[in-house]
Amino acid sequence: MHSSRCISIHSTAACGKTPTSSSKLARLASLLLLTGVTLRVEAQTITVSNLWTLAAGSRAYVTAGATERGIAYNPLSNHVYVVSRAESTLRVAILDGDSGTELGFLNTTGVGGGTFALSCIDVADDGSIYAGNLSGGSTATPTYRLYRWVNESDPPTPLFVGNPGETDPGRWGDNLRVRGSGSGTQVLLGSGSGSSLASILTYTDDTLTAMTARRIVNTGIANSDLSKGVAFGIGDTYFGKNNGVANVRQLTFDLPAGTGALAANVPVEAGIGPIDVDPENNLLAGVNISNHRLVVYDISTPTAPALLAALPFPTPNVANGNGVGQVDIAGGRIYAVDTQNGIVAARIHIDTTPVPPVITTHPQNVTLVEGGFGSLSVAATGPRPFFYQWFFGDLPLVGATNSSLTLSNVTLAQAGTYSVVVSNAAGGVPSNPATVSVTPTVRSPTVLNPLWQLPAGSVPWLATDNTHRGLAYNPTTDHLLVVSRTPSNAIHVLDAATGAYLYNLNLEGVVPNATLPAINMIGVSDDGVILACNLTTDGTAAPLNIYSWGFEDSLLAPMTVFSGDPGNGLIGPARWGDSFDVRGEGIATQILLGTRSGTHAAILQTGDGVVFTSTPIQTDAAAGDFGLSVSFGSGDTFWGKASARPLRRIGFDLASGTGTTLALFSADSFPSGLSVIGVDAGNFLMAGIARENSDNVRLFSILNTPDQPLWLDTEFYPTDFPNDNATGAIDFGGGRLYALNSNNGIVAYSVTPPVVAPRLRYRIEGNRMILQWNGPATLLSSPTARGGYEPEVGAVSGFEVDLSRAAGRFYQLMK
Repeated sequence: MHSSRCISIHSTAACGKTPTSSSKLARLASLLLLTGVTLRVEAQTITVSNLWTLAAGSRAYVTAGATERGIAYNPLSNHVYVVSRAESTLRVAILDGDSGTELGFLNTTGVGGGTFALSCIDVADDGSIYAGNLSGGSTATPTYRLYRWVNESDPPTPLFVGNPGETDPGRWGDNLRVRGSGSGTQVLLGSGSGSSLASILTYTDDTLTAMTARRIVNTGIANSDLSKGVAFGIGDTYFGKNNGVANVRQLTFDLPAGTGALAANVPVEAGIGPIDVDPENNLLAGVNISNHRLVVYDISTPTAPALLAALPFPTPNVANGNGVGQVDIAGGRIYAVDTQNGIVAARIHIDTTPVPPVITTHPQNVTLVEGGFGSLSVAATGPRPFFYQWFFGDLPLVGATNSSLTLSNVTLAQAGTYSVVVSNAAGGVPSNPATVSVTPTVRSPTVLNPLWQLPAGSVPWLATDNTHRGLAYNPTTDHLLVVSRTPSNAIHVLDAATGAYLYNLNLEGVVPNATLPAINMIGVSDDGVILACNLTTDGTAAPLNIYSWGFEDSLLAPMTVFSGDPGNGLIGPARWGDSFDVRGEGIATQILLGTRSGTHAAILQTGDGVVFTSTPIQTDAAAGDFGLSVSFGSGDTFWGKASARPLRRIGFDLASGTGTTLALFSADSFPSGLSVIGVDAGNFLMAGIARENSDNVRLFSILNTPDQPLWLDTEFYPTDFPNDNATGAIDFGGGRLYALNSNNGIVAYSVTPPVVAPRLRYRIEGNRMILQWNGPATLLSSPTARGGYEPEVGAVSGFEVDLSRAAGRFYQLMK
C-alpha cells in the first residue's frame, strides 16, 4: 500500500525555528563577510513622467489616418525622428527632444519600394539613423529595404535589399531595432505574420555600405509572437511582442547557427504591441494599443515585472486596428507613437538615494512531488541592484542568490520553511516565510526507463499554446503519430524508438474549421489503420468527422468513415472529440468516444471496414467523468477519467446501449488530479498524467482490478508549463509508454513491469463458491495449508467449487 498523503516536515532538527528578521540579517552579513561579497552602491529608484505629447491632427505628419508607425530618439543630437506617409508624401520629421518643436525633415532622396517606402526607424550608438520599408506578407520573396543616414542633411545609403528571412517568405518592417556602432552595428527584425522568425542584419565589411541578413529560427514561441515589437536584451538575447498575447517573449539566440529559443515569458498587458527594452536599467516600455497608453515596467525580475508608469495618449482615441506603432528608450527618454493616436514623450528619472527594497511579492506556499522540481520566487521594488539570499529555516543556502530558488530532484528532507532576504545598498528586508510540502511518490529504477523526450519548444510543432493533444502508436510500422495545430493542423510521424521526425500524413480532404481543430485526437487499429477525429462542441449541430488512412503513407489521402452525431440525435447537444480510443482490426475494429460534460460514451463499429456506425452508451457515471480520457479495458469494458474526477471502470452492453460502473476509485485510492489515462489491457497496465509541481507520468498495475490500481513508478516531464485545459494523450506499444502532456511535450519510456502476483477472490452463491482472478495463473488446491498443492485441471477465472467439496481445502494461485 502506498500512501498519497502530503507530508510537510517542520522538525527543529531539520529547519530550526522560524527566524526573526534580525537573525536573518545577521546571518546574511556573516555570509557576505565569509564569501567576500560586497553590495554595490549604485542603488537607484526609477520614475517616469510625461515630457510632452502631440495629438493626432496637431501636425500634418501626425494624423488619425494610420500614416505614422516609426519613431526614434537620437540622444547625441537630442532630436526625435517621426516617419509619416500623410498626404501621400513620405516624410521623416525632425523634432526637438525636449519640446517636440519641428526642426526640419530628413533627406529621403532615393527611398522607395515596398508596401510602405519607410515604416520603422532607430538610431545606433554612433548617431547613425537606420530606417526600413514594409514588405512581404503575400509575396514569396519579400523585398525588404534598409537605409542609413550618416547625418540629417545627406541622402541615405541603401544597405540591404532582399529577404531578411533568406529562403522563408514573410512580412518584414513592422518593427526594427538597432544596437552597436560602426561595423559592429546589428539590426533586429521580427517577422510580421505567419512565422516565429527573426532576422539580424550585420555589415559585410568596414566600409559600412552593405549589410547581410541572418535568419533566426526560434523555438518555444507561437507564430507572430515577434510581429509587433522587438528589442535587444543583454548579450545574445532579444525580446518580442504581439498584441493580444499576455507575455513578452524573451529569447536567447545563436547568430552563427541561426537559432533562437524561449528563455522566459515576461507577463504584461496583453494589449501591448510595440516594445523597447533598456537592459542597463531593466526597463521595458510598450504601447498598449487597446487602451492607448504608454506603459513602463521594471523587469529586474522578468517573470514578475512591476508597472512603473502608464501615460495616456492624447484623446480622442481611435482604434489602432493594425496594432502597430513604435517605442524607443534612449538617453533617459521614452518616445512612442500609437498609430492614429499621436505621440507621447516621457522622461526617466533615476534617484540614487539609498532606501531599502520593498518586497511586493513574497514567496508562496507550494506542494512539490518527491523526485520532481519546483521553485519559489520573490519580487521587490526600490533602488537597484538587489542582492538575494535564500534561507532554509534560519540557515542560508549557499549559492541561492537569485530572485528565484529552484528545488530539483526534491526529497522529503527538503520540506520545511523557506524565506529570502532582499538587500541593496541601504540594507536588507526579509520576506514572509513560505512552506514547502513534499508529496511522497513511488519510484522504481527498473520499471520505466527513459528512452527519449521532446520538450515544448524543441520542435516548432510542440509549443506552449495548447495545440497538441493527440498521440497514438502504430504497431505495424513502429511509428508514433502526433497531432498538433502549430503552426498548422498536422499529423507528425516519428520513429517510436528514437523520437526522430520522419514525415507528415496527407490531410487532403480533411474539413477545416475556423476555431475548432479539424484533427484533434488519433488512434491506430491492430492492423495499422489510422483513425483520427475532429472536435465538435455540439454533435447535433456540427458533425464529428472521423477520418481513416488504410495504411501509413505520406502520400495517402484519408477517407471519411464517419460524419455525424455519435449520440445519434438521442441525447441532445454534446461535445465530442476530446477523448478517443481504438482497438481491434478489420471488421472487428471499435472506436470509443466520451462526451466532454455528459454521462454518455459512444462505441463505433464497422461491418465492412470502411463505414462506421455509432452506438451511444448511457452510463451511470457522473456528468463529465469521461471528459478528457477514455480507454478500452479487457472485454466489454472501458476506463474513463477527467481532471478532479474519480477513475471509473465501466462494463458496457452494446445490445442495450448501457454502461455500468464496475469499479470506482476515489481520490483516497487513485489520484483525482490525474487528467489523462491510457490502458494496456493485455499487460494489465495503466498510465496517467498528473498535473503537479512538477508534472509527471505515473504507471499502475491493474492486474487485480477491482482492487485499486497498484502504483509502480513515477517519471517527470522536463518542463512544467501550465496545462490549464488538462489535455494530452497516452499510448502503449512496442514495449514502450508514450505520454503527451499539452504544453510540456512528449516523453517515451521502455516498460519493464514487475511481476505482480494475481489476487485470488471468492464469493458464495448458494451452495457454490466461485473463485476469480485476473491474469494468467494456475489454480492450485490442497487439503493442508503447508503443502501438497495440485493444479485444478482446466480451472479458469470464475471456477465453481461445491461448498461440500471445498470444506477443508486450501486454494492458491501459481503465476
